[in-house]
Amino acid sequence: MLPLIEGDVLISDPDYGVGVNFAEPNMKYLSGSRGAQTSKDADRLVVAVLQEARVKRNALMFWSGSWKRIEGFREAVSEGAWRIHHIGIWCKANGAGPSGNGLARRFEPWFWLEQGKGTTRKGEWAFLPDCIDVGRVVPGHREALAHPTQKPEELMRRLIRFFTTPGDTILDPFMGSGTTLRAAKDLGRKAIGIEIEEKYCEIAAKRMAQAVLPLEAL
Repeated sequence: MLPLIEGDVLISDPDYGVGVNFAEPNMKYLSGSRGAQTSKDADRLVVAVLQEARVKRNALMFWSGSWKRIEGFREAVSEGAWRIHHIGIWCKANGAGPSGNGLARRFEPWFWLEQGKGTTRKGEWAFLPDCIDVGRVVPGHREALAHPTQKPEELMRRLIRFFTTPGDTILDPFMGSGTTLRAAKDLGRKAIGIEIEEKYCEIAAKRMAQAVLPLEAL
């Protein structure tokens, strides 16, 4: 589908290759035989998406906070037409529990990607901190839906206002429950989402059917 769609900016939260099958209720760890279930699979998938996507300006990608996966992402992207212009941090005080090295992760990086040598950003805001402090969506949260890695709408609204202007079209090839699309609609942007899981498409469609909040309420 990607070669048939054109957008101004790509903003997405892809599968990081953490080895979890999110399609199953208990999120079992897999051996890497399906989908982007390993870090190398995830790197290859994201690079393929970037190569296929028709984007006029830049791209924004969330990624795992693991140093090994950050390095893998950097190396994979450097082989294509895109380059990493800057890295930002999503700081989440209510983050996940201890990781394999004993540290409780409270951050998640996002990469600002550009094509060519110049910077093509055009946004509504002139300034955005490279560390954004917004709590993650947990069970019981007012935004919580049936998606295990749901991003908070406020986080996406801030990024969208910095990277786009009203009327722009945002492309999200890993739509999930539709948070990027919901935030885009609230801010007067257009958005196109692609998602492989039908149940998440249904959730996103219901979110998009809700009335748009007035800007001052955001």
